[in-house]
Amino acid sequence: MSMHIVDDEQRGDRPASPMRPGYCSVIDGSLSLTGEIDPSRPVYPVRGTYDAYTCWNPTYDGTTGKNCNVRKATPFEGACYRTTFGDWSCRVRGTSFDLNGVTANVPPPK
Repeated sequence: MSMHIVDDEQRGDRPASPMRPGYCSVIDGSLSLTGEIDPSRPVYPVRGTYDAYTCWNPTYDGTTGKNCNVRKATPFEGACYRTTFGDWSCRVRGTSFDLNGVTANVPPPK
């Protein structure tokens, strides 16, 4: 079993724009969000970076405290919006899945 952890998110917001049909289905890939978004409210595009950790159960073979891999400054993009219930929701996805820059056998984030 492995666990994926996001840490040290750095975000850059752009000005909001009106919700456009199909807009979020493009941002979020295969997931269409047009039924969830309040069309009377603006959609806020976001992008930034985060540290992506993949961790596993420590074992007796010496991996205790070094049971994670991390990829620093993983880029993401997406959108934040108000739902039809008035709640905030953000959908983001990674924009790079390159395995270069992964550091193996590091401690989990604090």
